[in-house]
Amino acid sequence: MSKAIWGGLSNKHIKPWGSEVSWTAPNAYGKILTIEAGKRLSFKMNKVKTETLFVVQGRVSVDCADQGFFEDPSNHPMRKMTLTQGECLNVQSECPYRITAEVDSIIFEIGDTKNHNVIRIIDDYGREDKSFASLAEIIIENS
Repeated sequence: MSKAIWGGLSNKHIKPWGSEVSWTAPNAYGKILTIEAGKRLSFKMNKVKTETLFVVQGRVSVDCADQGFFEDPSNHPMRKMTLTQGECLNVQSECPYRITAEVDSIIFEIGDTKNHNVIRIIDDYGREDKSFASLAEIIIENS
């Protein structure tokens, strides 16, 4: 099998919290997230995709938990992390998290698959998946 090179295009989407430029390649999926100060993304988790988040500019706080949080929150509690320029975070599939921009911020997000099987558990903009309301209650009770 011979190897090849692929080209592609990006797509820009305006979001309630800023903007997102996304692109897809055969073995990677990427986004540039521009998040306005004080805005936050959905509290979500990916069913399949593992993501690496790299802060290019700014400062963000990340509320996150390990996969075991939903079954045993006392042994897998929510935690808060602050990331600044040059720092990164790897979020594996089925681990919930939420990013809040403390100042205007830019994040590169690289995923290991283009699978968009994301579950929005809590969302400030009414986009959450209502079938996961019980997960939202667990998160609110244990935050």
